[in-house]
Amino acid sequence: MTVATGPVDVEQDGDVIDVLLAQHEQIRAGIAAVSRATPGTRDAAVRAVAAVIEAHEDVEARLVHPLAEQGLPDGVAMAHARVVEENLADELLSQLLTMGARHPRFAAVFGRFRHIMLEHLEHEENEEFTALRARFSPEHLIELGHNARENRLWL
Repeated sequence: MTVATGPVDVEQDGDVIDVLLAQHEQIRAGIAAVSRATPGTRDAAVRAVAAVIEAHEDVEARLVHPLAEQGLPDGVAMAHARVVEENLADELLSQLLTMGARHPRFAAVFGRFRHIMLEHLEHEENEEFTALRARFSPEHLIELGHNARENRLWL
């Protein structure tokens, strides 16, 4: 296998971190879309971002967190911290999906969700992903990227 040196088409190439980073961009764009949406289109925007988050967390749960737990000195604690953040964001997202965009508390719950999710993405990028790329070979991470695509974990 060769390591890509230019822009990566994550639907075809790239490592598992490239897949997750592309999903991060989709999540950020989805959160921005919810912020810009009208009350009539906001529920659909929340469902769309929820679908990306679900796919993202599936890749992490199946491939990335176990890799961190097994291969990084503080991997168990790191993976656990990310899962705690994900669970809190998931709970808030579930509230948003249940209450709907016209609920009087939607803006407050969405603001909290947005803050927690964006902070979570930063933690992954600056801590977990950086440590994984430093510890594991590009070939191994590329193999996991192929695994994510072959198992339709990529959205």
